[in-house]
Amino acid sequence: MRKLAYLPTTWLLAAFVLLISVLSACSQEGKVGEASSLYGTTSKKWSLAKETGATGDKVEQADDDQTFTFFQNGTYNMATSMETLTGKYTFDQAGKKITLTDENMGTDRVFAVTTLTDDNLTLTAPDGSAIKLQAE
Repeated sequence: MRKLAYLPTTWLLAAFVLLISVLSACSQEGKVGEASSLYGTTSKKWSLAKETGATGDKVEQADDDQTFTFFQNGTYNMATSMETLTGKYTFDQAGKKITLTDENMGTDRVFAVTTLTDDNLTLTAPDGSAIKLQAE
């Protein structure tokens, strides 16, 4: 009988720990922190974790080595195994937006910053497609 009485308590404790873990992970989604979370002390490199299309479906990546590096001085580079793009960015924390200006073409791409923590960055395009990045 003692084992049966002990088992539900153990199960309840394990379920509680799992629930706290899930809630903690969910609480990071949608959080937009300080600009320093974006670039660290002088720069921070982010690697592609997941990309979704406008409908929310996962997009398969031909190049898994895609990275973004944001520098404190307002510049960035986006690198793949085939090319590197450089430019400038502006981060509007209050508006939860980042604007990337390509150095060569001078075109602006505006993304909603839907998550920015020290470890995770999610950028959402106007069409609803998104990229999820993880800090390296």
